[in-house]
Amino acid sequence: MKPGLPLRILDEQGKVIGTYSASFVSPSVDDAMQTVLVKADVEAGRFRSDQFVRIQVLWSTSPGVTVPVVAVNRINGQYFAFVAEPGQTGGTVARQRSVALGPVVGNAYVVESGLKAGEKLIVSGVQKIADGAPVRVTEKP
Repeated sequence: MKPGLPLRILDEQGKVIGTYSASFVSPSVDDAMQTVLVKADVEAGRFRSDQFVRIQVLWSTSPGVTVPVVAVNRINGQYFAFVAEPGQTGGTVARQRSVALGPVVGNAYVVESGLKAGEKLIVSGVQKIADGAPVRVTEKP
């Protein structure tokens, strides 16, 4: 924890209600409450004095590709995902790709290799699909 890290303040439902920068981090930890005092400059009137809030600390950000957990199959310890690609006869077919996955963030895996940004990922029916099977592409709503 250090000054300057972005802090997302959350409401009771976990929705982000504001993002601020940490301006002060206490060098000591409250062992009884297992907390660290962090201060940030916020707009006047938004919060009460000495109010406790739930925050998310953004330790780091980096561009990358993520895939929903439900779009990945594990076979013999290896992870696979299906992408929609143009077929030889002009239609669209499913192609199975081996993927290397990183940590789970929310409900998605971070993809370390095997997929590129912009590819059309198949996210439903992956348990019943096979490599080369014809598919119909629908856009995400």
